Formats: sequence, C-alpha cells, structure tokens
Amino acid sequence: MEFYLNNTVPVPDYPSLNAFSFHVAFQVDDVAATRERLLQAGATAEGEVTTNDDGDKLAMVRDPWGLPVQL
Repeated sequence: MEFYLNNTVPVPDYPSLNAFSFHVAFQVDDVAATRERLLQAGATAEGEVTTNDDGDKLAMVRDPWGLPVQL
C-alpha cells in the first residue's frame, strides 16, 4: 500500500468527507487499545468503539490530515 503526495495536485479535503464513503481499514487484535495509541499519537476520534451485529468491534479515527482510518 502506498500513500502518495504529488505537490502538483491539491490534497483532497479529507476532513469534509463522510468517513464511511472513503476510508482505509486495518484488522487489529485490540481495537480499543489501538485506537487509544492512535489518539495519543495525534489521531482524532470519529465516534466511539462500537460492536456490530456479528460481534466485531469497530472504531473510526482520522489521522492528523483528516484521512479516515477504521479499525
């Protein structure tokens, strides 16, 4: 996976995008602990840790540039 910046084109306004329309997702062993580490490192919370109907724990944060990241 590559995140690439080309200074000749504008960076999308990630903070204005609905997190569910575009995001990067990662599977982690401990959603709450990983979320907390990301928040401590500069991410911002996009809601709380939730549990879906299948019992999976999910969380959404935004990186310092506003890109949504789902755990």
